[in-house]
Amino acid sequence: MACLRIAFCLVLVTFYGAVAQAIVPDYPTSDWKAVGRVGRQWPGNPPKYNGTGVVIGDRWVLTARHLLNDTPTKRIPDNVVRFWLEGKGSLTPRRVYVPPDLSADLALLEFAPRTFSEWYPPYRESDEMGKLAAVVGYGYTFENRGGKWVQKPNSDGVRRAGFNRISMATDIQLRMDFDVAGAPDRYGDGGPVEKECMVAGHDSGGPSLIRGQDGKWRVAGIHSAVADGITSGGRFYDVRVSRYIGWLDSILGRSEPFAWYNTAPCPLFGSLRLAAPRTTWIPRR
Repeated sequence: MACLRIAFCLVLVTFYGAVAQAIVPDYPTSDWKAVGRVGRQWPGNPPKYNGTGVVIGDRWVLTARHLLNDTPTKRIPDNVVRFWLEGKGSLTPRRVYVPPDLSADLALLEFAPRTFSEWYPPYRESDEMGKLAAVVGYGYTFENRGGKWVQKPNSDGVRRAGFNRISMATDIQLRMDFDVAGAPDRYGDGGPVEKECMVAGHDSGGPSLIRGQDGKWRVAGIHSAVADGITSGGRFYDVRVSRYIGWLDSILGRSEPFAWYNTAPCPLFGSLRLAAPRTTWIPRR
């Protein structure tokens, strides 16, 4: 029964986000202002947020694909997606991109140019193993009651952050465990770090950030799944962002879309009998 429960939890986390993932223990933070909330807003209804997202460029937000799914193979419409950021409020993306690989739990939201002034770029190296990561999310938190972690009701919607050590790197995942005194150190990474944490409900799509060689924080992982439930010694898995740098660059490197507008009569068309609207159209970026 325990195995079935864990498998069921993984399916829900991976595809629907209703049981997505939160920072445990309770570490509220005023830092990491480029991390916001991801959700949906159907016509006639208020927005509902079921996950987290991180700004990675002046008009780009990276999050978990499963937050935007109604079924494993069907996404909600792009104009229903919402991203809430402190100081910006609720924003609607112009377009949503997902990798062609269905197993990649990533989604990239595109907004208007220069929407954001602060962001954390993607981590591009493949040396994540063993590095200390800042783990950020807007999900629920839990408290330890006699050795059992119990969810605090209505505790989502607060930005929280802790730390963990990246203990395993597979081709597509970064894996970490929640080291607590007396609990098994599943990955043998030396026990807890200061403010050791794990993720829980509605943290999905949030970032794990590590410092690059320039000392700046970069997005190395996107929270995707919990393997053992919210428990001491539990494990959680992030999407390995460096594995998808090629896909990200293929989109981030595109020029801004043109916005066409008319400015003045065009003398080139003055002598053409059929050129009635004598207007110059200029691309504006």
